[in-house]
Amino acid sequence: MMKKISVLIMSAFLLFGCGTDLFYSSFRIRNIDLQWMLSPSEQGSLNYKSTVLGTGDFRFNSPSIAATPDNYILFLYERRGNDYPDIIGVNGDSSKRTDVYAAISKNAENFIYLTQLVGGSSLKSHGSPIAFVNNKNNNSEVIVLAVGGNGFADSQDDTPSVISKSVSIPKTEYTEWTAWEDLNTNIFKPLLDDKYNRFYTSPDSGITLRNGTLACIIDYKKKGGNNAEGFAILYSTDNGTNWKIGAKTTYQNHRFAKIIAERKDGKLLIAAAENSDNDYNKQADLAWFLADSLEGNISSFTVNGLPLHNCGSTAGGKIKLAADGYSKEAIILLHSYPNRATTNVNGVDNIVKNPNALYISFNEGQNWEIVTNIFYPLTPHDSGKWYIYDDYDNMTSFRQSMRVLKDGTIATVSENGDYYIASSVGYSYGFKLVYRRFSLEAISGGKYRYEGL
Repeated sequence: MMKKISVLIMSAFLLFGCGTDLFYSSFRIRNIDLQWMLSPSEQGSLNYKSTVLGTGDFRFNSPSIAATPDNYILFLYERRGNDYPDIIGVNGDSSKRTDVYAAISKNAENFIYLTQLVGGSSLKSHGSPIAFVNNKNNNSEVIVLAVGGNGFADSQDDTPSVISKSVSIPKTEYTEWTAWEDLNTNIFKPLLDDKYNRFYTSPDSGITLRNGTLACIIDYKKKGGNNAEGFAILYSTDNGTNWKIGAKTTYQNHRFAKIIAERKDGKLLIAAAENSDNDYNKQADLAWFLADSLEGNISSFTVNGLPLHNCGSTAGGKIKLAADGYSKEAIILLHSYPNRATTNVNGVDNIVKNPNALYISFNEGQNWEIVTNIFYPLTPHDSGKWYIYDDYDNMTSFRQSMRVLKDGTIATVSENGDYYIASSVGYSYGFKLVYRRFSLEAISGGKYRYEGL
C-alpha cells in the first residue's frame, strides 16, 4: 500500500459574485463539494479565472485537464527547473529533471496541489502528460501517459524513448498513483522498423471515443534528428491495459498534433502546430488532418476561417448548443489570436500577441468562426504612476488544455506568458498556468447557449 500523499492546500481561486464560503478543506466534504454543476439557466454569467502556478524555482508546462464522473476536476502538468526553458520537456539529459504532478478540485474552483510525483519517486524524468478518464467497472480512474527515457533527445543513442503509464489508485480521491510502468517496446515496432526511435507524447491529446476506446497522438523522429518527422495514433481498446500504434503519417515541419474531436462520420479531426524552433512569438497556420479510423488512412484537410496560430498546442471538444433559434452540434477549438489591439484609459494603444481565443465550427471542422479573443473584461488599475492592465487575457498563450464538463461549462488550463517569475536566483521570463471555467453563453454575450453534450 502506498503511503498517503501529503497535500498542500492553496486558495488562489475566486468566483465572481461569490464569497469566501466556497473555500474548502480537503479533509471533509461540505455540501458545496462535488456539486458544482449548473443548469443552462444558471450559466449566463459563469466566467472566472485564476493564476494557478508559475512562481518559485520551477517552470510549469504542458497542462492536461480531466473531469471525472464523480465530479473531481484534475489537471496534470510537468514541473522543471528554472534553468530548463526548452519547449520540449524530456530530452534524455538526467541533469534537466522533468516530473509530472497533479492538482485536484472538488468544486471546480479551489485546487489541492499534490506534493508527491504522479507515478511515485522515479530516477527518470517524465513529462508532457496525457490524461484519460476511464470508468472501468463503474470505478472512475484517471490514466496518465507521459514520455520518459530519451524523450526527444537528438543524441546518437540507439535506445528508444519510453512512454510510461500511471493510474490513480481507487478510493484515494486521486491523491495516490501507481508507479510508472513503461509500455512494452514491441508496441512501437511499426515505428522502430522504420528507424524511428524517438517518441513524444503530444500535450493533452487524449480522447475517449464513442465506443470507449482511449486514443491520443505521439510525435516521432529518428535519433540525431532535431524536429518531429511525423505523428502516430496510440490507442487502447481495453480501458488502458494494452496499447497499440495505429495510423501514422509524416509532417512538413510541424509537431504537437492532437485529436480535436471524433466527427459524426467516425473520422478523427486532427490539428498540428508548425515547429517554432523555440520561438514563442512565431505565428503560422495549423496543419489539419482527417484519420478515416484508428488504423486507416490519414489525409490532409483544408479548413477556413482561422487566423495564424502561435505554434503552441491546441485543444478541442464537442458541444450541443442553441444558436439563432436552432439547436446545433458544434466543435470548439481553444486556439490563439495573432495580434489583438487594446487601448488603455490614457488612450495608449497596446498589442497583445497570441492571446487565447475560442473558435467554433458547425460543419465538422470545415469552417470556423471566432467566439471571443477576450474571455474577461480588460480592467485597468492605477499603479500609482500609470494605469496598467493586469488581466490574464492581456498575456500571450502557448500550450493549453480544454474539457467540456458534464454540465456544458468549459474548463481550461493554459500557459500564459509575459510574466517575470521570481526564483531563488532572481527573476526569469516565462509562463504561468492559468485556470478558467466559463460558459459559452457568458463569453459569447448570449449568442450561444449550452443545450447538452
